Amino acid sequence: MEGKQLLLDGRAEEGFSRLEEVVKQSPDNVEYKSYLYNQRGRFINQWLAQANSVQLNSQFDEAELLYRRVLNLDPQNQRAQAGLDSLVQERRHRLLLDEAQAQQQKASWRRRWPRYGRCWPTTRATATPGSCCDGWRSRAATTASSARS
Repeated sequence: MEGKQLLLDGRAEEGFSRLEEVVKQSPDNVEYKSYLYNQRGRFINQWLAQANSVQLNSQFDEAELLYRRVLNLDPQNQRAQAGLDSLVQERRHRLLLDEAQAQQQKASWRRRWPRYGRCWPTTRATATPGSCCDGWRSRAATTASSARS
């Protein structure tokens, strides 16, 4: 049977399509139906396990492809739909976490360099009039001249 060979060759979608055609042509053949449903269940479980595994490793795009592959084969599969929903939520959480970490790093920098404001120490020396570091240069000049007096 051509559908079996396609499954063995790793071309699952094509193989299942062929098997479904054969079952439609011979609806009374229990062997064909049994093979189709057993293989479909086996592939679905395998893809769901793989999707869960790659999702745990933060490979969200690969997990999404596997969940969608399951839904192409079984559009009513609740585990695949729940997996896609959890991916959306995990991506949202990852984005919020990244934003929070960026804010924390910014706040950490300000705690370490409070008197420089927005200026990095390396840019203070090359500040131009009107730049954010210009105020630092004028304060430094005032402090230096008063210290000389």
